[in-house]
Amino acid sequence: MTISIQQDALLTKYNALILKIENNLSNQQILEHKDGYIRQKYKISRDYDFNKTYARVVYGLLDSNGVNLGAKQLLVNVCDGFFMKKEG
Repeated sequence: MTISIQQDALLTKYNALILKIENNLSNQQILEHKDGYIRQKYKISRDYDFNKTYARVVYGLLDSNGVNLGAKQLLVNVCDGFFMKKEG
């Protein structure tokens, strides 16, 4: 079985995982960093008080949701010798 993933999506998930492991930046800082660690624009939700909610977006990059693989599962797959095929 071959599964493909866009290179930008893979890089975005990897960057989110590394930045969370380093634990130096908040979720907001990760998503809005001037160096563009998160390359795609992800929709920031708003809670009932109209505050921006960044944690849900970062969590979505890190954890699988049944449809998309998150960074943690991708890392486990690579450790098990399973590599994603580049779309192209």
